Amino acid sequence: MVDDGPLKFADKNGVDFAKIGDAILNAILAGTNKAYDRSKLIPEVTLQVSAAAREIYNDLKVDQAKTCNELAEQLLPLGLLQSTR
Repeated sequence: MVDDGPLKFADKNGVDFAKIGDAILNAILAGTNKAYDRSKLIPEVTLQVSAAAREIYNDLKVDQAKTCNELAEQLLPLGLLQSTR
């Protein structure tokens, strides 16, 4: 991940990261059975994060290499990932 990638992406796309950034992070933490702050969750955000995670997980079960390559192709140009090569 690019350190400030999600913030810059949010700024470019009109997303109020200050409002939903913590909700996204805590939805990810809850979905991966990690400690999370329930007071930071926003149900609509949690639903979107869960749906996206399920889609990625299902794709990974079918073809992990293809899914990773496709995600990289999408996230690199957006400035969310950087290549290690």
